[in-house]
Amino acid sequence: MSNDPVVPARGGKVRWIITGCLLALAVLCVGWIVSLKTSGQVQGSPLEQTANLVPAIAALDALALIGLGVWVLRPPVPGALGFFGGWLGKVLLFLGLGVAIVVFFFATCLVVPSL
Repeated sequence: MSNDPVVPARGGKVRWIITGCLLALAVLCVGWIVSLKTSGQVQGSPLEQTANLVPAIAALDALALIGLGVWVLRPPVPGALGFFGGWLGKVLLFLGLGVAIVVFFFATCLVVPSL
């Protein structure tokens, strides 16, 4: 009895390269947030503090959504459920997780100034 060779995942290396680049950009966004907090540029009322951090948090949010899209929105494997069913599931998963990411990061944006 012999085992058939395992076929490597399609596009795996490209996804990892994109993810690595997105992580590097995310580190820069976190550094941007930390520099805003430590430099004293985030001052005033809580609403003004939040408004000053929104661009940095939105950039981090966009990077997370791109990363999610890279990993979730890839073509279905051969032999998967019908084309429409496979893509519909992936799109619904992406939308649900995308809403969760947006809510989480903007909730974080509202809490960070109070720390």
